[in-house]
Order: sequence, then C-alpha cells, then structure tokens
Amino acid sequence: MELAFVTNWPKTDVNLCIKKLLGDYVCSLSCRNTFAFTAIASCKNADTKEEREIFIPQVHIIDPDRPWERYSNTGDHKDPITLLEWESTGTRLLSGDAGGRIVLWQMKNHMLNDWSCSTETHISGEPIVATSWLHGVSKLYYDVDNIECPNWLEVFKHIPFQPSLKLHGSSHAEGWIAVTTQGMVTVKLLNLKGESEVSQRLSQTRPIHVAVADIAFQSSGHILIAVADGSTRLPVHVFRITLKWERNKCTMKIDQLPSYFVRCCLDFNTREKYPTISHLKFLNKECMKPQIGSRATEQLVVCASGSNGSCIEICTLEKEPNPLNIPQVFQSTQMNRDKTSSQLVWMHRASHTDISTVSAIAMPRLPLNLSSKIYNGPGMCLAVTNVDGTIKLLHRLTLRLCDAFKYEKVKPDSQGKRQKVLQGKHVVCMEMSNSCCALMGVDRAGSVCLFRIRPMLGQSVDQGALRAHTISVVVNLFVYCLVTGFDQWDVILRVTPNMVEAILDKLTNGFKNQPKATQELLMMKFMSTRAALYRIAASVSGKATDSFGKLILLSTANVIRSQLQPTSHSPVKKGPSDQLSSICSANADLDVDKLRANLDPRDFDIETSTLRSLHAPIEFLVNLAILVLTAIHPQSHQYHKPGTHHYHKTGVLILKDSSTLELFRELLLLLRIWSQDKSNAFPVFPTTVDSIDAIPHIYRLITQFWLCCKDENQHTEPSEELIDECVLLASYVQVPCWEFFPVTEGILGKLHSPHGSRNFQFDTGPGSLISIVTFGMGPEKFTRSTMDMLDRNHTKTDIISGRFIGTFPSQELRRCSRCSSLSLLPTPEQLSVSKPWEHNWVRTCICGGLWKRVLKK
Repeated sequence: MELAFVTNWPKTDVNLCIKKLLGDYVCSLSCRNTFAFTAIASCKNADTKEEREIFIPQVHIIDPDRPWERYSNTGDHKDPITLLEWESTGTRLLSGDAGGRIVLWQMKNHMLNDWSCSTETHISGEPIVATSWLHGVSKLYYDVDNIECPNWLEVFKHIPFQPSLKLHGSSHAEGWIAVTTQGMVTVKLLNLKGESEVSQRLSQTRPIHVAVADIAFQSSGHILIAVADGSTRLPVHVFRITLKWERNKCTMKIDQLPSYFVRCCLDFNTREKYPTISHLKFLNKECMKPQIGSRATEQLVVCASGSNGSCIEICTLEKEPNPLNIPQVFQSTQMNRDKTSSQLVWMHRASHTDISTVSAIAMPRLPLNLSSKIYNGPGMCLAVTNVDGTIKLLHRLTLRLCDAFKYEKVKPDSQGKRQKVLQGKHVVCMEMSNSCCALMGVDRAGSVCLFRIRPMLGQSVDQGALRAHTISVVVNLFVYCLVTGFDQWDVILRVTPNMVEAILDKLTNGFKNQPKATQELLMMKFMSTRAALYRIAASVSGKATDSFGKLILLSTANVIRSQLQPTSHSPVKKGPSDQLSSICSANADLDVDKLRANLDPRDFDIETSTLRSLHAPIEFLVNLAILVLTAIHPQSHQYHKPGTHHYHKTGVLILKDSSTLELFRELLLLLRIWSQDKSNAFPVFPTTVDSIDAIPHIYRLITQFWLCCKDENQHTEPSEELIDECVLLASYVQVPCWEFFPVTEGILGKLHSPHGSRNFQFDTGPGSLISIVTFGMGPEKFTRSTMDMLDRNHTKTDIISGRFIGTFPSQELRRCSRCSSLSLLPTPEQLSVSKPWEHNWVRTCICGGLWKRVLKK
C-alpha cells in the first residue's frame, strides 16, 4: 500500500481552523469512482438581525482523477452530517444529519456539478446513525472457484436475491431504510402511490439507545440491522426486518436474532481496557445463502476501543446443533432418536488487538463467493486506520496483518505516554473502491487522500512470478468491470506503463475466445478499456487514438444499422444488415457500384427525414475514413516494422485490423446506396477533381488494405502505389483537422513517477498536469494549452459529433471531468433517430469520465 496523492484546503480558507478543530467527517465512494465527503463552511445568519456567521455542513463531490476540482452542495442541513450513502448507479446520494433529516441528492442530466435536492425526510429529534438503499433483485458475485474459467459470464455469477420490498408481479420498490439513535427504523419509498413512509421501534418492550449501527441484506429479502449502545458491557443486538406491500401500504415486521457479547470484555483483565464499542459493521453488505462448502456470509466486525488501544473481533452467524433431549416415555417407535434441531448463534472467529485507538474501518466491497479454496487476491482485506497515523490491511478471515502504511508521524507529548492527535494527521473516515484496488479517505484536517492497494497481498514469490500473478489478477478485475459496467479507473490505478502490453494481450485473447453474442454485448466497453490502458503509456499514444476511433465507429454503425428495417418476414431471406455483411465478406471487388448492383435498393430504403437526421454520423464516418487513410507515411517500409515511430502512429493499427476495415466497407456500401437513391437528402462531400467521387474512391482504398490483412495467418504489405494514393488523397478531398480524441489530463498514468505521492490544493489546478496536450489525428499535429479550451478566442470542436461549434457557442456546453473534451448538451427538440447516437455518450464521455456543465461567466 502506498499514498498516491493528498488534496489540501488552501491556507487562505477562512474555515480551515474550524475544520482542524472539529475533525468530524464522513465520506462515500460510488461505483463510478465519484467521491463525496463533508466539510464545514461559514455563512451569514439570515434568521436573526445580528450579522454574525454560522457554520453549516456541506457535501463536496470530486472525481479522483482531478481531485482539485470540487462541487459543493449545502441543502437544508443545519446539523452535522453523520452519513453519506451512494445509490448503486452512482447518480443519487443520501445524506443524513444529527437533527434527523435525510436529503436525497439527484444528479441532473448526468452532470457531476449539477445536483438537486429531490426528496427529504425528517425524523424530529432523532439523529441518523445508519442508512442504506433498499436492495434490488440480483447480485453479481466474483466466483473464486471459477476464476480460471474461459467464459467470462460464468466467472461472475448472478446470485438470485429477493428484493427488500416486492411489489405486484416481479417489480420491486425503490427507497431507503434508516436507523436513529432512539432505535427508530424508518423506511422511505420513492415513486409509489400510497403511503410512502413507515416507522417502527426496534423494541416495543424496552427502549434501545443506538450509538453505532449497520445494515445488511439477505438473499431471502430480509434486512439485518446490528445496533450497539456504545458500551462493551451490553451486547450487540441484531434484528431482522421483513417488509411487505399490502393494500397500497408498506408493513414492517421486526424479529430479534441472537445477540453477541464482545469477547475481549469477558476476560477480567481486559474488561476495563476497552470500554466503548466505537465501530460496528457487516463484513458483507449482501449476505447470500451459503452453499455447500462455502463460508457463512452473515459476519460482523466489532471494534472495542479505549485509551490504551483497540480490539477488533469478527463473528459469524451460524447454526449450532441443539439435540432434543426427549424423555423415553414420550418417544414413539417411528421417532428418529438421532434427530437434532439447530439454533442460530454468533460464533467468534478472529480478533486483533492494537495499542492505538482505531479511528476508521473500511470494508472490502468486492463481492466474493468464498469457499474452502485458498484465495489471497483482491477483496480479502479490510482497512483499519488508527489515531497514530498508521493504516493497516487485515485479512478478512483471520485478521492477520497483511500490509501497513504510516500516513504521518504523530509526535508524543513530553511525558511520552499519550499521543497528541492534533499535532499530526490521521484518517478519520475512508472507503474502499469496488475493485478493492484503491482506498480514499479524509484526514483530521479535511484533506482528501488516496491510497493504492496491491492486488496480491502476502505473496512470498520472486519478482517475475509476482508480476505475472499481478497481471492475471488485474485482467480478472478488468473483466469484472466489463461485465458489471463499473468504472475501471481504480483498476488502472494499479497498472504501470510497462504492464500495459501484457495486460492487453491477455485481455484481448480472452475476449476473442468469448461467444459471439458476448463479444457484441461487451464490445463498446472493451474498446473503452483498451483506449484507457493505452492512454497511460506515452509510447503507444497512437493506439489509444485508434481505440477511441474504433469505439465511435461502432457507435456510428449501431445508429446507422438501426434504421434498416426488414421488408420481408420470410425466414429464408436475410435482413439488410446480414446482406451487407455477406456480400462484403465474399466479394473483394474494388468497385462499390458493382456490389450495389447485386443488392435490392428497396431493402435499404429509409425516409428522407430520417436520412437528414443521420447527417452527423454519416459525416463522421466518412471523415474518420479520410483521416485514417491520410495518416499513412509515404515510406511504406516502416508500415509493419515494430519499434519505429510510425508503427505506433495514429491510424496504422486501424488499417491492419480486418474486422474494422470490413465494417468500413459495409457502411460505405450502405452510404453509396443512399447517395444514389436519395441524393437530395444525402450530405455532400466535395472533391477537387470532378472525375473522383469521394465515397467510391475511399471504398477502393480501404478494400485494398482489407485484402492485405484479411488473412490472419498471412499479412502482406501494401504496395507503393497504394501508399502514394493515400498520400495524394489529401489533395483530392478536404481532410478535417479535428481536436477529436481525448487527452490524458488527469492524474491517471502520472502517479508512477519517482517523486512519490503528489500534493494538490482545492480549486487550484496543477500546471504540470494540464499545461500542454496534443490534438489531431493526421500527419499534422499541433499542441495547445488546455486552459484555452474554454476561452472566447479558440475554435472548439464537439468530441461526439466531430463538428466545429465556434469560439463561443450559444448552446450550453458540457465538459469531461477527466479529459476536458467539450460537447454540446443534447436538446429535447432532437429527432428520435438522433437519440441513439447521443444516448451512447449521455452518461459519460468517450474516455469514460463524467460530464459537467460549463457555467457561462
């Protein structure tokens, strides 16, 4: 484990002293690697006549790739915020405070810096200590036993989960459940007709004070709630909640499960050493039904603390045999005398003691399906931070120490007995990422810190075997992100530039071995992962550009093909897309009009209005083909020679990919059909020579490159005449000069420098990371400062459509939070046919970063 960066508040912040004195923060990390944390801000009190400042809590949201950019939300919180909880999609956030108020923050139009308060719940006078979103219907688990299975969809299994609240049919309710300090359980439902909120005490017979609590979900649909009043002399109570929807109203049933006494307090010598239960967490948020040979998933992590240190214990909810001692006189002859019953008990499994007080605990978020098989990969450690500045990784089964890191040395006082916490920094709250490769937290001064965790812990092997094993584990994590759709930023955080080629080779070979249906399902996400990996290696930046080009090409092909409707329902006749694929793969004729003559134009007929709405993807397709062809260097002997500068040049890899070239041929053939049948609605591509038509000429050149590489076992080099024609193409047609493909502007790929961790400051961008970038996809590249991308003097380009949008467009802009690429906000007035084109990039940019609204000054 190592420190990646620390982002501090500026020294001119008027609230910096208050932040250091309070030091009470909460944080949460979403599946999209968006980090939310709290801080204190000051404002004028408008309720009183006196103009004095009051301190209110704020929720700050950052993208860890650019941790100096923060987006603040205040809302209606007046009391300290006690918890933050992201929704599973990463677009909604819950915040609860000490006054009993819970606020739902909704991301507007998928903009990272645009949030609105959509719903509020107020439980008067009862501080919120725990909350969680209601569970859905399924869960994708990381199956350790099938980790070497070649089929990716079998490695990550869908475990059936009953929803927390099942509605009519197979639908389930959305909402959240919260626990207060007075033992009140409140369920809030969203978007339902009828009663949307229900509350009930955990115990109807005696009052329960709750100091710490946590919530988990069982595969049967039940909700587990563990509570403790903070004293180790009293047990940890566990309750099972059952929700039902009856007569347009939600009903709640609460059953008490066995309690657990902290074992360290059963010993007379340590009873007074750890008087307080400071942390209580479920090791697994989703507790599936244990299978044969697998371990129980209902596990509690209890931390008892005192002035002399802390003790962490793990206990498991298991069934214990309870023999039925029935007297002989009451037994029948058919009764099985060996028959036994069972009861649920909490079994102590492991413990860990520390001489320093624990300040925060982070649970692993990678859902593992563990068995008796030995597994030491990601997800097997939980993180513990102490007030002395140390951060430890403990094994989730045995609590043995796997790794440790000293965040900052805390100086002891003059007597040398008790440590002065205020003289040093220590992490007060933290969370692990979904892949368990990163750990983000907030220290006592309010600074955000990021730690990188090694995928393999405790491996005593040589460096070569360790590197090979690490590459294998990282590839499995990338596959997990592909299947689940999670952001892979935290996985790339562990990739060094010299590992990129080995990881991509293994990932590509595994992708080729998948069924065709799986490849089509994961193709877009796979190309995005390839491009993201190439971006962190400066020597193969051209491959990154080609990967982004293929990614948008696939999106364009999906939009264009979606407009083709079969004219006949006969099972014998192929559809329009199948006809294009079969004729292009079987016919190597260089004349596109000869292929067009073999097809019926009526099978590819579309409406004129639809064709006009497709101008943007059609222009992108033709311009991309022109850029790829004109990127060829005139010296053909460098075309296939690895290690040369032109081997990694943009466009070369596309011209060596037979599948991409075949897709180009199919789409160009379709465009040729439309240009001849509906010439009045087809975009015009002018040429300098009247005898040359743009689309047939481009098709002929691409077909010749396709003939050179269509045989995977035998590649031939293009002829000198073909290279010359590509060079002369720039004099026949207009070559667009695009600021088209994303650039590496954040910290990803720049954390492997020998200088160690980096220090940033909120609201101040580091010039060393964003000063100069390279744009373009052709023989003429140029550099520009990224700070000029939002000014009024330079021409801007829409990264989605590739069109120039002027120096200061009147329409609203959105900017990527990672690569700073610009795009126009899609308007509701767009035609329905354009929605598939925009829908691919509504949530994220091409590089995978989130959008943020550009605020006009």
